Amino acid sequence: MRINEILVEQKTHAVSQGDTLWALSQRYNVSVDDLKTWNNLSSDTIKVGQNLIVSKSDAVVKQNNDSAEASNDLQTIINKYAKKYDFDPKFITAIVHKESSFGKFLHGDKNLKNQAFGPMQVRKNAWQDVVRIFPNTDTTIWDRTQKFDLDAGVHAGVLYLAALRKNYGADSYEKLLAMFNGGPKGTRNPNALKYAKAVLEIFIAL
Repeated sequence: MRINEILVEQKTHAVSQGDTLWALSQRYNVSVDDLKTWNNLSSDTIKVGQNLIVSKSDAVVKQNNDSAEASNDLQTIINKYAKKYDFDPKFITAIVHKESSFGKFLHGDKNLKNQAFGPMQVRKNAWQDVVRIFPNTDTTIWDRTQKFDLDAGVHAGVLYLAALRKNYGADSYEKLLAMFNGGPKGTRNPNALKYAKAVLEIFIAL
């Protein structure tokens, strides 16, 4: 396994019209979470004229060949299930970026009873909805999702989207995303609607 290390200088960026944290993360090869941490941001909202730190002094960018291969595998999995359940692959990819920084974080809310698992951060109550709406679903998908199997994790997330679309009248990407984040009543939840907007920005940028 070969690891390439490149030293990068500290950089700042003056926010201009149309900039988003997602777009800046792609431009400077950092994660959205890094940008939020470095700039003490509590949300994805940024303002024109705001100066943002986009890399840390003496930071080391490491590219692991195994990680690159895993990313390629994850995109292949996304494409497979997007096609199977009739979703735009970029839509699923945008959710995976938002939920897990494209597979970097597979276990969320560890301190809560209702933890989140996999590249799409699916929770047990969401999976229970899937099984109720699609009774013939292979229940081992959830078991494997909890063991951080990438294929099962994406499959579980896309199945939940399909269940929301089928059973709750999610007839637009915005509604679907709000429900994915906030449950069937997510369209009434301001935070879930903000989540939907953030994912749609990623989707448009892809």
